[in-house]
Amino acid sequence: MKYICKDDKVERVFDVSYDEEKLKTLLDNVVKKLSYREDGAFVIEPGPKFENNEFFNGPVLPNGDQEYENVTGLMQWMHEGRLGYYGDSIKIKGTRVVPPRLASIIGKILNGDPKGINDLMEYPKRSECIPIDERIETTNNEVNKISNFDTDNKIGALERLKQLCDDKKKGRYFDTKLLKSFYLETLSIINLCLDTETIINKNDNKILLKDYINNKN
Repeated sequence: MKYICKDDKVERVFDVSYDEEKLKTLLDNVVKKLSYREDGAFVIEPGPKFENNEFFNGPVLPNGDQEYENVTGLMQWMHEGRLGYYGDSIKIKGTRVVPPRLASIIGKILNGDPKGINDLMEYPKRSECIPIDERIETTNNEVNKISNFDTDNKIGALERLKQLCDDKKKGRYFDTKLLKSFYLETLSIINLCLDTETIINKNDNKILLKDYINNKN
């Protein structure tokens, strides 16, 4: 797989390599050890099969595990518009498994999608990498700075704060310490070999992705 990195001065093309089995094992650990679960009713795209209210062949997570567990109810219906039938939907009642974005990024890389490398480098900027209490405190400070007469912005900030508080109450967040550990492990498995244009280094033009990120910053 090739990864192309561009900045204002140069374009660098890298050969991406990694230990596939280690990355697959890591992906499985990310999904199993970091995912949170939420109960409810969820509308999904058509495609999964079910018979006599038994659900199978449903949506899967990046490591191949089922996205929905403990399914107790299924409903399928058709949509009709002015021009007639145009699709169907399925509503699942059960438990949805929600992995961190890191899992889908690793999945992209394993599938040979070079965008996964760029997503990996940008990943620490994602909100899920910030502890939930820190996000609540930051948003609460934003609320306090907005004038009560600036109603639209005040209400918007309060709604974001309410959502974060609900997420904490219901456990819809990730263990950021463990997440960081798995992220660093991902960086240690993947390496880039410079193909065209070069970054000067001492290892036969071969650098760990984490070292490239540090040099870039």
